[in-house]
Amino acid sequence: MITITRKRGDTRRLRFHTTFALGDVAITASARDAGGTARAIPAGVVDLDARLFELWGIDTLPVGRHACEVEYNRLGARVPTQTFFLQITEAMTP
Repeated sequence: MITITRKRGDTRRLRFHTTFALGDVAITASARDAGGTARAIPAGVVDLDARLFELWGIDTLPVGRHACEVEYNRLGARVPTQTFFLQITEAMTP
């Protein structure tokens, strides 16, 4: 599984490409830290034709490793999910 590393406090958006059309798909995402606390991550479609969507708001996640999952729902049916780790590091400059 892939690990994406970002500094805490940076303005961050993660952009993803799917292999299926996003026209009638609801996207939800969450991040769970090592202590088991889950947080919702806002998600939205960027470009329907290119099948791109973004996750944003990850700049508020605490420092540490988070297990993330992106779920797709089409007309009430769950489509396969994407999972990855997000490593948030402490910013080195003030």
